[in-house]
Amino acid sequence: MRNAGLSELADPAGIAVAAITAAGARLVQPSLAVAIAAGVAVLVVKSVAAAALAGRAARVPARPMGGLTRTEVEVARLVALGLSNKEIATRLGGRSERTADSHVQHILDKLGFRSRSQIAVWASEHGLLGDAKPARDEGRSAPK
Repeated sequence: MRNAGLSELADPAGIAVAAITAAGARLVQPSLAVAIAAGVAVLVVKSVAAAALAGRAARVPARPMGGLTRTEVEVARLVALGLSNKEIATRLGGRSERTADSHVQHILDKLGFRSRSQIAVWASEHGLLGDAKPARDEGRSAPK
């Protein structure tokens, strides 16, 4: 059996191989101890890699739609359908018109837009309308 070199001890897998090989060589044939150690090292490396990927996945933005929250995405959809802030507030479960206005303003700010029509185009381009048709002007004033 050979001794582990410094380069093998520079990483967790190398440490695992050296430790298991040294301990295992007393119990089983040295070649079997090396094989077991190598298998454990692979598991250690896979576990470390999986943990690193899990950490990276947790840092992936939870808001891929231009940084909008779920509520803001829904408000953008409702704006695209031609609803006023008052109507949007009602659709959001009876929230105030001021809350709907704040959501619209946040959307404008986050997406760098200046008008509701830009929100409507964005919503359409991002498939938020589905089969829904924009509201027709039925004698009501233009949306605020």
